[in-house]
This record gives sequence, structure tokens and C-alpha cells, in this order.
Amino acid sequence: MTKKAKKLPADELITEHSDLSILSEVVEFEELTEEEEQERLRLERQVERSFYTAGNALKLLRDQRLYRDKWRSFEEYCRERFGYLNRRHPYRLIEAATVVDNLFDKCVLYGSQCKVSESYSLTV
Repeated sequence: MTKKAKKLPADELITEHSDLSILSEVVEFEELTEEEEQERLRLERQVERSFYTAGNALKLLRDQRLYRDKWRSFEEYCRERFGYLNRRHPYRLIEAATVVDNLFDKCVLYGSQCKVSESYSLTV
């Protein structure tokens, strides 16, 4: 194989082989301030809770059949009302919320970490 290097801007380099080109890029990450890191963690918790909230709401809608006045099935309801084209998506949200509930029931929290007692088996 023959190697050739092309000159590019300082943060990129392309190495060419006769049958392959590789592009590598140097990426520098900017450190967050303590306040920015706290804000990121707060926002990440909101994102994590959103699937949890959605999963719990979908479980109640499904279990109480609160869609039955306009839709024939839970899957049809989720597709038309929420745009869930994948039939499994609402069930995944429900299952994920169940996992979170299990973790909260079975874990001892140490700051942002959870330790599960060995005597428990977590299930969905």
C-alpha cells in the first residue's frame, strides 16, 4: 500500500492509502464551570424523567383503557395521538418506567449512585 498525506487545516488530516482514505479530526472539549455542570445535570434529570412520566401515563391510559371512546386499540391510539409509528415504542416507555420504579424500590441511593442489595432481583 502506498501512503500519501494531504495538507488540510491544522485540526484535520487525511491519510490516503491506495484503497482507503481516513479522516481524523482533533477535537478539544471546553471545560464546564461548576454552575454549567449543575445546570447540565438538572436538565439531564428532566430528560430522564420525561420518559418515566410518559411511561407511567401510558401505562395508566392502557390499563384503564382511556382511549376506548375513539380508538379500537391502544396501539392505534398511540399511533394517531402521539405519532408513535413503531408499535413497540409505547410499551418500551412503559417497561422503562417500570424498571425505574423497581430501582427506586430496591436501591439505596448514595448521592447520584444506586446500590442494589444482593437479595433483590430486579424485573420488568
